[in-house]
Amino acid sequence: MALIHNPQMEETVMKYRVYGEPAPQGSKNAYVRGNRAILVESSTKVRPWRAAVIAEIQSKPIFQFTESVGVMVTITFHMKRPKSHYGTKKGIPYIKETSPIHVKVRPDIDKLCRSTLDAITDSGLWWDDSQVSVLHVQKIYDEQPGASIEIKALEMP
Repeated sequence: MALIHNPQMEETVMKYRVYGEPAPQGSKNAYVRGNRAILVESSTKVRPWRAAVIAEIQSKPIFQFTESVGVMVTITFHMKRPKSHYGTKKGIPYIKETSPIHVKVRPDIDKLCRSTLDAITDSGLWWDDSQVSVLHVQKIYDEQPGASIEIKALEMP
């Protein structure tokens, strides 16, 4: 992995499109085995989502932002539309005009960010998600669930 020391990277925006069902990282269940407590994610959807994010990040030439680099992240979560958003005219399905674009229901946007940013950390792109200084996020309905992620260095050492 190459460390970023190139001032030209300040203008570079890394873009990724992750496919799959975005999963929130939230509560954990605790179990005791012997004299150890083991924490397990309560949602079974988190592991596949994080794996999809890691795979997408690592599928492209990867840089590793040094600890001193702040980053700006823009994430658009693409959520699957519920069946109630669809109608049919003469047997042809369509999206109703009254169907919203932005998602106003669960999962919580902050928990979606938690799972996604932790997965980016696990991919090796940056040292820690505490390097994220600016975060822009939205949830929209889409035919293909997943996330669009853009990452840009804010300043270089």
